[in-house]
Amino acid sequence: MTSTDQATFSNATASDVIDRDDLLDRFEGDLELAREIAALFLEDCPRRLMELRDAAARGDRKVVQLMAHSIRGSAGNFGATTAQAAALRVELLVRDGAIGELAEACTALEFEIARLVPVLVNLS
Repeated sequence: MTSTDQATFSNATASDVIDRDDLLDRFEGDLELAREIAALFLEDCPRRLMELRDAAARGDRKVVQLMAHSIRGSAGNFGATTAQAAALRVELLVRDGAIGELAEACTALEFEIARLVPVLVNLS
């Protein structure tokens, strides 16, 4: 992460990462359910990111696309549009065979997930 990225990350607010009202609508106002689903995401997402990185390093496009798609869907549960967009970019690059851009796209996805994690940890 560059110093500019770190500054952007540290200046991010929860509203930069998710829309709380949208999140509550997605869970029909049930904040406790949202927290439970967030806990599952927080437990599982590091494994998915590791699988994505490993698959990218091996050139396993199918697994990269599957992990990116899975992360995109999970981030969508919380209305995390920037994380969703980053995951979609990975999916599209793999689909289109633009492997040269994949490392940068994976880094961007990891950055967006890193912004999402503390918001979900502190969901209130």
